[in-house]
Amino acid sequence: EKPLCITVAEADAIVKAADASKSIVQVGFQSRYSPRVRDGIERIHRGDFGEIIDVRAAFLAHFGPLRGWFSKRARSGDWMVEQAVHSFDVMSWALRGSPLSAYGSGRTDVFTEGEPDRDVHDYYAAIIQYPSKVQVDWLHTWLCPSGGAFNKHRIQFMGRKGAVDLIDGSVEYMDKARQAETLREDGGNTTRFAHEAFCECVRARKQPFSNVQNGRDAVLMGLMVREAVYGRRVVTMEEIKKTG
Repeated sequence: EKPLCITVAEADAIVKAADASKSIVQVGFQSRYSPRVRDGIERIHRGDFGEIIDVRAAFLAHFGPLRGWFSKRARSGDWMVEQAVHSFDVMSWALRGSPLSAYGSGRTDVFTEGEPDRDVHDYYAAIIQYPSKVQVDWLHTWLCPSGGAFNKHRIQFMGRKGAVDLIDGSVEYMDKARQAETLREDGGNTTRFAHEAFCECVRARKQPFSNVQNGRDAVLMGLMVREAVYGRRVVTMEEIKKTG
């Protein structure tokens, strides 16, 4: 399951063990098996939206805050690692590489009532830099009412020719003469699709599309964002790899 683990050392050890074994190891990123997300990323890679300039992404949730073991950074890794890795994995997949650095800030004192030792950030924002000057503006919070007007999930890629939201499937173009479109529907449960793909990989003895390598990369990105948010400073991926 995601996250693969919550430390750099664990991530490296899992990748090494998987590479040395004959096992089929799949990481639970359902989005990699979503027909809608696949359609959108194929179109990004094909150049349908031109050069990608920036990414606007958010997970604004109303069904929390989650408590218990989620509340302790030492067990969950904090939300950057436990939950945001879903979105981080999609970003790196679409942009074909890992980010260079991140800066962020947030708060740990939002939902401590009844849980005074809670030490995870339930609200934070980050700016994440990828190669080729692509910037991600990322917002993650549990602070949303349940009515639906304020809880949103989006991963929007803005290009010179157009834009796509991989979550709701919206496609629009800079050329006003071109009509808006919608990406493919998933047509089923993406978790089931992921499970079916795993079974097929076991039968065929082939490595899954979501494997330990992209699982490790998502964890490292989460750790980089977490360090940036808690330190309120710029943190590089190289720093995370070197310091663990």
